[in-house]
Amino acid sequence: MSLTHKRVITVAPLLIAMGITVVSVTGLPFLGIPSAFAQYCDYDYECEDYNGCTDNVCSANECTFPNNSAGCDDGNACTSGDTCSGGSCQPGGAVDCTDSDACTSEYCDTSYGCQYPGVNCDDSNGCTDDGCDYWSGCYHNNNTAGCEDGQACTSGETCSGGSCQGGGGINCDDSNSCTDDGCSEPSGCYHNPINCEDYNGCTDDGCDWSGCYHNANSAGCDDGQACTSGETCSGGSCQGGGGINCDDYDGCTDDGCSEPSGCYHNPVNCDDSNPCTDDGCSTGSCYHNNNSGACTDDSNPCTDDVCDSGSCTHPANSAGCDDGNACTSSDACSGGSCSGTPNSDPCDDGQYCTTGEACNAGSCSGGSAVSCDDSNECTNDSCNESTDSCDYSNGTGACTDDSNPCTDDVCSSGSCTHPNNTAACDDGQFCTISDVCSSGSCGGGGSRNCDDSNTCTDDSCNETTDQCDNTPANNACSDGNACTENDACNGGSCSGTPISCDDSNVCTDDDCNPSTGCTHTNNYASCTDDSNPCTSDGCEGGVCTHPNNTAPCDDGQYCTDGDACSGGSCWSGSARNCADSDVCTDDSCNEGNDSCDHSYNTAACDDGNGCTSNDVCSSGVCGGTPNSDSCNDSLYCTDGDICSGGSCWSGSARNCSDANVCTDDSCNEDTDQCDHSNNASACDDSDACTNPDSCSGGSCSGPPVDGCCNDDGDCAGGLICSLSSHTCVSGKKKSFFYFFNWWDGFRPMNAL
Repeated sequence: MSLTHKRVITVAPLLIAMGITVVSVTGLPFLGIPSAFAQYCDYDYECEDYNGCTDNVCSANECTFPNNSAGCDDGNACTSGDTCSGGSCQPGGAVDCTDSDACTSEYCDTSYGCQYPGVNCDDSNGCTDDGCDYWSGCYHNNNTAGCEDGQACTSGETCSGGSCQGGGGINCDDSNSCTDDGCSEPSGCYHNPINCEDYNGCTDDGCDWSGCYHNANSAGCDDGQACTSGETCSGGSCQGGGGINCDDYDGCTDDGCSEPSGCYHNPVNCDDSNPCTDDGCSTGSCYHNNNSGACTDDSNPCTDDVCDSGSCTHPANSAGCDDGNACTSSDACSGGSCSGTPNSDPCDDGQYCTTGEACNAGSCSGGSAVSCDDSNECTNDSCNESTDSCDYSNGTGACTDDSNPCTDDVCSSGSCTHPNNTAACDDGQFCTISDVCSSGSCGGGGSRNCDDSNTCTDDSCNETTDQCDNTPANNACSDGNACTENDACNGGSCSGTPISCDDSNVCTDDDCNPSTGCTHTNNYASCTDDSNPCTSDGCEGGVCTHPNNTAPCDDGQYCTDGDACSGGSCWSGSARNCADSDVCTDDSCNEGNDSCDHSYNTAACDDGNGCTSNDVCSSGVCGGTPNSDSCNDSLYCTDGDICSGGSCWSGSARNCSDANVCTDDSCNEDTDQCDHSNNASACDDSDACTNPDSCSGGSCSGPPVDGCCNDDGDCAGGLICSLSSHTCVSGKKKSFFYFFNWWDGFRPMNAL
């Protein structure tokens, strides 16, 4: 078999997987495909799967690739001793990157192996000098450099003890009577215009070199009274005018003026409080016409309530009625009241717990109480008016006493019982305690304890006197207090005299511990002052010491700040910062008058206005010449803004078109963005097989046209798509087969 033949066999499975038909053609090498696409070979070197963890072996003219256990590289620089297993490279142990340099941090990079970057010893503290020692690592030594404490209202700060110590305050006085000057964090000096408004319309307010002024004027004004008019200002206050006329010339109204509402015209009250007259006002006078209507009900069914000649009357009637009394009969109205004839019928007073009632002289009376007594002391007997019955409930209270304190006399289940108890009792003996009942009798308890736990008494129980005797004794004793001495019993108690623990040393705190005796604890109290502000006077180790300090001090010079103690003396700090943050002043320190000087200059500056150029200082103010540069008017919906007259003017409207016919485009100033809202316009989706096209959801589409095609795949039954008419027509689809030779590669060949 030729070399060409073998190479073709090697690639044949790949060609088939790609969907390419491989055929045998007369005059060309045959492309055979062995079972399971095995690779044909004569020698081992012809077999290669490019896997270092398999051996390339030619066996029976077929390539095989058995797994091996060779050393390999898994591509990870952080492993070592990698070996093959199961046909792939397995990682070995982790590489040890540990070094002994405290100034490096170790890690392993899978691509480059062990890495040793230096550690960052910067503690972000300008008051320490940072570095690294090979053995101990990072160090941060305190320095005395100038520093910034982050406070806009201080200057001349220096480092001490590893932190920035504040300097003196800055001078914010702008020598202007019309500003309120001061300093606040974090912005620094402020010069707020003072408010000269006195809220008086009769003064003209302003400010000059002397401060606020309030000049009286003669303007028209309002004195706040609704009942005056024509007020004017005089002497700085509003002077009232004359009263206003509130007369509406109507006799049926009561006219006047009251604060704060002004004129009023209240209707005249013509009501005579008589329901039998119709009241009103006409032509300036009240009228009261009699009526004949119903009037106030006197709540008596035996009278009629009617108006007569302007008065409410109640004439008696003879109507039938009910006096509401079961003990009268034949009720009727007479003389304005309802009454009937008394009877003697049996009656019911409505109470279950009474019986035998009868009518007498027109009322129900008499009868006696119902008896519910069942003669049992262990039941509770009662008449229940709510349930109309007698109630008998078992009692749980005491019953007849059997005169025995060791039994309980109680009702149980409706009977009187006397069960034994274990109550405390008294056997009559003082020197016994805790006597208790048992089996219905009282028995003695234990002996009374008369021990008062006092070493200085002799204790006993006296049955004759019914009391404990605790007689004082002169026994030896200890009061258990290490802070007393010479302890002894006296009058029944043990005591001693206090000891003195004062060691006459201000640098110790003297005390006495009742358990252990005197204590002398070293303290850190202030001690004798050596009159040097650059030493600290304090106790240490029980002794008064005066070590040098680094406290702030004053060298007597106005133009230095941040003076500090060193070596027991006061040393000058840095130069006082007289900067007023104003580029238009030259700042300096004047030691002669203890002040900062700020003189006007003509320096170049920036007035913060992009629409001016060549800005320079003049009389302490920065200003420039108007220009015509491009600018930004801070409006999102304008483009091409330009400067004019020292101000920024808006340019043309921003172009928000998204070139999509299916959106309506606009600029939204509130959200600083272009809006593209979907529309439903007619459109063209460039597809000949949809019609009619319209916009929906921001895109163009249309329903499909029946019988329309764009390619052969849209046609069935062996038809092909005519791209000129977009319809399916008869025709023949093209098919290709491929053949291969070593010299020309793959070439298409039309099917026969």
